[in-house]
Amino acid sequence: MNTHWDNELHSNRHKMGLVGPSAFTEKCLDANQLNWFIQSMDVFFPKLKAIFVDQRDEDLFKQIE
Repeated sequence: MNTHWDNELHSNRHKMGLVGPSAFTEKCLDANQLNWFIQSMDVFFPKLKAIFVDQRDEDLFKQIE
């Protein structure tokens, strides 16, 4: 199937391959897209989200305090 979601996925993978993951998140994603990725990760990969997002947030908050 060639749906809008497939096209978006391939486009984002192509962009990430060109600039790398960190530059992709900083330059290519707006707040809505980043929120969409985080929420999708929570639905499909909750344990990974807990490690990569939730734990990192806690570490950053501890450093700020």
